[in-house]
Formats: sequence, C-alpha cells, structure tokens
Amino acid sequence: MKIKLWSFSLILLLSCQSICSSPQLPPINKQASADAYDSVAIIYEKQGNHKEAVNNELIALQLRKESGDRKGVASSCNLLGTVFRKQGNYAGAMQKHLFALQIQEAIDDKNGIAYSYMNIGIIYILQANYPEALKNLSIAMKMHKVIHNKKGIADAYGNLGWYYGVQGFDNESLQNTLHALKIFEELGDKQNMALYQNNLGFIFKQEKKYKDAMSHLIIAARLADETGDKTNVAEIYESIGETYLAMNDNAQALLWLTKTMTAANDNHAKKVLKECYLALSKVYSELKDYKKAYQYHQLYTDIKELMDDESSREVAAMQMKYENEKKNNEIQLLQKDKALKVEEAHKEKVIKNAFIGGFLMTVMIAFLLYKRYGDNRKANLKLTETNNTLNTTLEDLKSTQAQLLQSEKMASLGRLTAGIAHEIQNPLNFVNNFSELSAEMIDELLNANTEVERKDIAFNLKENLNKINHHGRRADDIVKKMQLHVLKGTGNELFE
Repeated sequence: MKIKLWSFSLILLLSCQSICSSPQLPPINKQASADAYDSVAIIYEKQGNHKEAVNNELIALQLRKESGDRKGVASSCNLLGTVFRKQGNYAGAMQKHLFALQIQEAIDDKNGIAYSYMNIGIIYILQANYPEALKNLSIAMKMHKVIHNKKGIADAYGNLGWYYGVQGFDNESLQNTLHALKIFEELGDKQNMALYQNNLGFIFKQEKKYKDAMSHLIIAARLADETGDKTNVAEIYESIGETYLAMNDNAQALLWLTKTMTAANDNHAKKVLKECYLALSKVYSELKDYKKAYQYHQLYTDIKELMDDESSREVAAMQMKYENEKKNNEIQLLQKDKALKVEEAHKEKVIKNAFIGGFLMTVMIAFLLYKRYGDNRKANLKLTETNNTLNTTLEDLKSTQAQLLQSEKMASLGRLTAGIAHEIQNPLNFVNNFSELSAEMIDELLNANTEVERKDIAFNLKENLNKINHHGRRADDIVKKMQLHVLKGTGNELFE
C-alpha cells in the first residue's frame, strides 16, 4: 500500500514538474519548483533509485540557489550527501554535509545544524574514525534535545547504537538502539523501524543469539518491503545472509547474499556490495570452492580500497579545511572588534579635546567681557569728574547718583559672577569626574580577559561619554544664556 501511495505521489509531483517547466504558462515561483523536484528526489531516494534522486535534487539545488533560499540549499546538500554516502562516495558526501553545515551555522538553523553533525558522524563511523564519530554524534544529540526534536533524538540514539555496535560494545549498542526503536514506533515511522530492527538483528547475531537475531531481521525485511525502501532492503538481506553464515547454514546464506548482490547493484550501494562480497567469499570458502572465494574476496578488496583509502584522505582534508575556515572567520571578527575599539578611543579623544577647547574659549570670553566692563567704568568715572566742575550742588547730586549706580553695578556684577561660577561649576565637576572615570575604564578595557567583560566596560564607557557630552552642553547653554542676558542688560535675571 505504501509503495502504491509513493507511486501515486511521484506521478503527481512529476506532473507538477511538467507544469513548472511549461513554456505556455507564465513563470512561477522558483522556490515552489525546487520543492517539487526535492520531493521527487526524496521519493526516489526512499525507493533506492539513487540516480534519479541525484538528478532531481541537483535541479532543486540550482533553483534554490537562484531564488536565494539558503535553508533550502543546505537541505539539498544534505540529501545529496546522504545519497552519496549510500553509494559509498564518502568524500562527496562529506563535502555536501560540510557545505550544508556552513550555511546552517550562518543562518542559525539549529535543526539543520544538528542533522549535519549527525550525517558527518555517520561518515566517520563508516571510516572507523570513532573518536570523530562520537564527537559529532554527541553534538547532534545535545542540539536535538535542546530544540526538543523527537525524531532527531531517535536518530541520534540509533546512530550511537550503531557506533557502539561496530566496536563490540553490545550492551551500550542494544540500549541506544532500543531507545531509538521505541521513539520511531511512537512516531509510526516504518522506514526507521525497519532500519533499527535490522540493527537489533546485528546486535543479537554478535551475541550469537541467532533465533532472536533472525526474528528481528524478518520484521525488518517485512517493514522495508512495505515502505519500498530498496536500499534498506539490500542491507537487511545482507544481514540475513550473514546471520545464516554465522549459523553455518551456507545454502541459505548463499541464497540471501545473492539477493543482496542483485539489490545492491541495482541501487549502486557500494557499502552493501562490499560487505556482501566479503560474506560471499566466506561462504564459498566454507563450501571449499576456493576459486570463487578468491574472486569475491578480490572484489571485496578492490571496492574497499576504492571506497576507503582515497575517501578517508579527502574527508580528512575537507574537515581540516572547514575547521581552518571557521578559525579564519573568528580571527576576522576579532580584528573587526579591535578596530572598533580603536575608533571608539579616537572618538573619546576628540570629544575630550573639544571640551577642553570649549572651556578655554569660555574663560577667554569671560575675560574679554570683564575687561570691556572695566573700560566702561573708567570712562564713567572720567565723565563724573568733568561734571563735578559745573556746579557744587549738581556735583553733590551726581556724586550721590554715581555712588548709587556704582553700588548697584557692583552688586549686579557680584550676583552675575557668583551665578556663573555656581552654574558652570556643577557641569564642570561632572565632566572632570566622568573623564577621570573613563580614563580608568579604558585601562580596564585593555586588560579585560573575556568578551563579556569587554562589552560590559565598553557599555559603561559609552554611558560616561554621553554624560560628559550632556554636561558639556549644559555649560555651553549657560554661557550662551549669559551672553544673551548681558547684551539685554538683564544679567541678574539669569540666576533669579
């Protein structure tokens, strides 16, 4: 039933592709076209038709690049990497997964990042690089738990079970695989249920519990047939063949391994072929047919060398290149941060110099005003002395008036001077205090050990500079108001 549904879905999606490319209709959204090709590729991949899966996904990838769909580009690269891995092209798979990871980290796609790390871990398992495999699978598990992705958690458990199983840690392998299978049963995911039933068969075979192993493998084969997953079918057939081989039932082992070889050749599944050739070599050796045993062992050796040696070097080189690019990006960020700090220090110096210049200008203006007032006072005294010669009575009156005027002016000058000193002193005190504090904070910034400390100090330093600017403007406003009132002759009103 599932196979029929897939076939029907495939027909509908191929019709959509035809509509998308029809010259009679107006152009449609490239992203929708890409999604259609991607869906077709996924169906072909599940059916084990890797050639058509790659062809359709490459078209989806190109359309997503043209439409600027970065998340879609990363998704296409991951699917291509999965197909390449199943074909035994580990170098090509690693290249696609690392490229996907780079995009996903740039756009902060946490679910995509987790799956990319998992895919990379799987490749390392296949190449027996177990430390790197565990490192990447652990990152994937942690991220899936943080974002509460149930399927991702199940995938991580399953791959950790595989990781432990190939190293002979049967108990850890069994526990992780059972965790994965339980979640996939809850999700109703038959394709992955088949995969992990197959893994359980492998675990029980390793423990020589052949009856239990065969029971799980039969369930796996039934589920794989129901879902039409030809690649999974080939792997399960190979597991059944190896289990019969371990049970010394060479006839059944030969039957199932022959089925495996046919299915793996149809799907270009080099990994399965490699294991199948080795198992066939053992079967023919048990049957005393050493010629065929040698032939299949030679096929196994050839395909193993093709898959492992060159691929391992390329994968290691790609991983190193990715790590180097990541470090270079971090260095560039640090350099930009340093440049910003230098620019901020320069701005602070400019502000400080501007404030000092403004203060000196204010003092000079005050001095000029005072000098001008002194000159006017001398002129008034001379005029008073001249008028005193006109008339003694008038002289007495004018003398009295001059004294009253002088007293009023002196009182006014005193109030004006006191007001200026009081009003300007407050902002100047703030400016001096915050300037000294900012100088100390610059020393702290230069000696800061962490990025958090530097950001905190930089934030406080910016606040101080804003306060220096604010109180500098206050002093400037006071001087301007003083000039205005002096010109109007209402200087005393400024401080009343």
